[in-house]
Amino acid sequence: MAEKSTVLSDKQFLLSFMGEYANDQLEGDAKRKYETLLNSEEHKILLEEYQQKLGQLQLGLQAIYCDDGFLTRLRSFVVDPDVVAHEADEDLQKLGFVELLLNLKNRFLIILLAGLFIFGLVKLLSNGRPPDFNVLQAVHYEALAMISDGEERLSLPTSDQGEIEQFFSVKKGLGYRPLSLKKPITGYAFDGGSYIDYDNNSMSVIQLSKKIANEKDYLFIFSTKGTLTDLTNSRLGNLSDGFSYQAYSTEAFNIVSWQADPNTLGIIVGRAAGETLATWAREYVK
Repeated sequence: MAEKSTVLSDKQFLLSFMGEYANDQLEGDAKRKYETLLNSEEHKILLEEYQQKLGQLQLGLQAIYCDDGFLTRLRSFVVDPDVVAHEADEDLQKLGFVELLLNLKNRFLIILLAGLFIFGLVKLLSNGRPPDFNVLQAVHYEALAMISDGEERLSLPTSDQGEIEQFFSVKKGLGYRPLSLKKPITGYAFDGGSYIDYDNNSMSVIQLSKKIANEKDYLFIFSTKGTLTDLTNSRLGNLSDGFSYQAYSTEAFNIVSWQADPNTLGIIVGRAAGETLATWAREYVK
């Protein structure tokens, strides 16, 4: 009996090998066939949709963080806090006076050593980025807040590019270079600039906007200290001239990050497609 062969449709072929292609693991004839199909009008949107979904997943994973308070709430579902407190009181009552003093002394020493360790750790990290600082979440939150609050959130509301550059040039010792524009991005006007301070961290941001019908389309260019390795891994994009970037996507924005210089991380946030944002970063940002 003859075997029945199975032939993948073009779309099935693209979806089956999407992960391998996105991670540059396809080679030879398979890669050439993949790129030919992907460049067709029917299928060219598939890769962008994949990258957007991947970016949403990665940002979602970054948001999963269980602090001590959350773990305590989880434990309360299993063990009643009143029961735990009652058991602790009974244990203390059973201890003799001498044993209680020794126990308190040991605890005091432990607390003292822990305090010294934390103090030393804080001093060690005082010149660097705190481990709980999440750049992608920060720029996403700040962009939404600036749209909501309007000019009230801008340190310098102005449409003058020169005033914004002068504003950024005054502050020294940031550890990074506030980015500016070589020329205005076509269709967009300057709204102003801001410094955003966090504990041992800061970001500069330029806000631009343009009117579309009765609404405004906003664009944000952030600068901060760091490298691409500080961010969640994403598919590395490359424009034709070798400009490398990482792209992410949320329900509100597309986000593109790139290494502006060894100490400066550039991040552009807007509603345009990721490759369009990357092109603007390359052509307009300095």
